[in-house]
Amino acid sequence: MGPPKNFKHFSKSNKHKKEQKALITQEDFYLAAIDCEEQADRWLLSDIKKCLRFYLKALEHYENGLTALDSTQEGKYNIYYNETRLFLQIYTDYLANNGYINILQYVKMDDMPDLSNLVLSLPQIIQRFEIVYETFPEQRTWDLQFNLLTCYLTLIESLDDTVSPTVAMEGADILTLTNKYIEIFQHLVNYLLQELQNWSENAEQDSDDTDTELQRDTLDEDAMQVTRDGSGIRTNGPVQPPAEVMDVSEQVTPSSLTEVLANSLKFNHALMELVIESKISNEKNVETKILNPIQINFLEDTTNKFYLQLCDIIDSISAAIPLDLKEIGLAKTLIEGLNIISSGTFESLQDFVLQTASFTDLLDEKDVQGKIDLSLIRVDIVEFAILCLNDYSSDASWKLSGLLTKVLTEARTLLTDYRNQILFLKNQTLNEQLSHVVFQLCDVLVNSSDNELRRYAIKESTEKSQKTPGGAHTLNILMKNANVFLNNAVAISSKQCGLQETIIDKLKRNYIHNQAKERLLFLQRLEQKSNEDDGTSASPTAMTFDMPPEHPFYSHYR
Repeated sequence: MGPPKNFKHFSKSNKHKKEQKALITQEDFYLAAIDCEEQADRWLLSDIKKCLRFYLKALEHYENGLTALDSTQEGKYNIYYNETRLFLQIYTDYLANNGYINILQYVKMDDMPDLSNLVLSLPQIIQRFEIVYETFPEQRTWDLQFNLLTCYLTLIESLDDTVSPTVAMEGADILTLTNKYIEIFQHLVNYLLQELQNWSENAEQDSDDTDTELQRDTLDEDAMQVTRDGSGIRTNGPVQPPAEVMDVSEQVTPSSLTEVLANSLKFNHALMELVIESKISNEKNVETKILNPIQINFLEDTTNKFYLQLCDIIDSISAAIPLDLKEIGLAKTLIEGLNIISSGTFESLQDFVLQTASFTDLLDEKDVQGKIDLSLIRVDIVEFAILCLNDYSSDASWKLSGLLTKVLTEARTLLTDYRNQILFLKNQTLNEQLSHVVFQLCDVLVNSSDNELRRYAIKESTEKSQKTPGGAHTLNILMKNANVFLNNAVAISSKQCGLQETIIDKLKRNYIHNQAKERLLFLQRLEQKSNEDDGTSASPTAMTFDMPPEHPFYSHYR
């Protein structure tokens, strides 16, 4: 639930940052903190400890700036906001990378006892953002609202963590958060539309002269160098020295509005998942339910209305403002898949995830990453459908796991071809994508192995009640496939991804390498123990990997 470094720095000219002087005023500490953050970013390729130490120094400067001389409301807002945004960046980059990976567990931090000062839980970060939002109504900027909405989205998505839920919320809290999200969203979208109202006019005015820059600097994204690293946070890149203070309105671009709309579709999707899961929990196990029936009905009605509102906004402005309809369309695809899971049949779901005609308008033929993103969305849809089943040994489970095999095969093919293309072309721009592609490919390989073992458990269960011709042969093939996928993941993730690979990406690759390796060792020990004990089902050892939720194979040995 994917994941950009997009926060506001109120960039000053470079001459201020180069001067070495005593820090006295609030602005001195503020600029020093920004400089430390930029120094931290420079160490991302080589030294994570130096990176984190600079972040700690930035935090120290922010704290000192709050009590410094010449304090102003504007200055306090800048510091409070940037400090909280830094906490969010640490959370999304290091504590919950890719939504769930704590990469700090792979780094020895014994010589950094004060690192805990940088680490806040997501609810604590949200509380700080809300305090800034309420305390400084005159200083609020659109990126504060964007990051607050990003926090709300991340919090709702974390309620459904497949590895280990990090946050617990009551149903009433979810409804309150939903109302907050929609209220801030409406205010933010109105502001962005107001800022972009001259986009179409300016585009027409400049269409006859391609060398003429846009009349509004607010729409020149190259000048702003807005950066994105997948975390959902907003920041400015470096700007040219002439502008002493960069006004917040100069950050607004059509891509800003696209992000807000796409994230809101994802928020709506996450709420829909909660509704479906709560309905299932009320049927299967009342003790695990999150929402009661009244809250389910209210949230279901709210998500339906919010989705229609989002679609109306997109349809009404897309002709005048060049939105990224691919990003929006991919988010819509997730919601369409949930609607089929909720009320459709297996055949309708199969038709939906395997068809290509309805997706051709979203993607350019050369958009490889877009095709990969779409294939991974199909995987997510089918995996969620499997989680919604009441009986994991049923015929429906066998059919859905077979469908998952098909979409995983497509994803593996696309990612393997893309990785080979990057390795063959040796293009610097493509090389920067190698580590990300490797992580995605190995993640799909691990999921493929998990799915083969799911099919193995289902087949084994049916074989106990009714022997079928070739049943044992099928079980052998499924187990062999599971091992092959894990061997491939271990081999691919063990290879370096070039000089452009950041420390964070290396640690993510290390994470998925360990997940594959520990699964493989588990299966090997299981086979060895089975041979020794003539087929006993006792657990060969404790599991040292993140087990998929309610997995019919691994759960048997837990």
